[in-house]
Amino acid sequence: MVGRNGSGKSSFAEAIELALTGDSQRWAERNSIFRDGWRNLHTSAPCEIDLIARLDGVAAPLRIRRSWSEDATEPGQAKISLPDIEALGWQQSMDTYRPFLTANDLGRLMSSRPSELFDAMAPLLAIEPVTDAETRLKNLRKIYDDRAKAVRSGRTVLRTSLEEVDDDRARTAAKLLAATRPDL
Repeated sequence: MVGRNGSGKSSFAEAIELALTGDSQRWAERNSIFRDGWRNLHTSAPCEIDLIARLDGVAAPLRIRRSWSEDATEPGQAKISLPDIEALGWQQSMDTYRPFLTANDLGRLMSSRPSELFDAMAPLLAIEPVTDAETRLKNLRKIYDDRAKAVRSGRTVLRTSLEEVDDDRARTAAKLLAATRPDL
């Protein structure tokens, strides 16, 4: 969406986002004064967002409407008229992806810490199976590292015990166990 400053680009985008999701990411991050002043409180006229969209392969347009009574001041107080998002197959997409990425959101992503950037991008890239595999591998590595430490500890205890025995075979075994790379 392009246009000069003040032409309503953000308002238009936020109205569509609110119609589709029932919330506005930008509003959620603002203070209560901003959130409470989202509608014109100087008139008692009802407020509504009426979105009509066309879907590929569907003859009839899709209509999504959110309307607020004269005394409603919260975005969540809207009466909603929309098709079943679940039936459209949009639920996961609506949960994973915000309908719009604003310039502010993009700037915040680019200036965020690497872990925050990863957390924001991971759902978009659908790399959850990879991160799950990484977690499982880390857990397995810890198990095997713990086993290796236990073997090293046992080797040290055995070597110490063998060094105390007055027998050539015990001394030979102790030498073999003392080497960091045993000659097997």
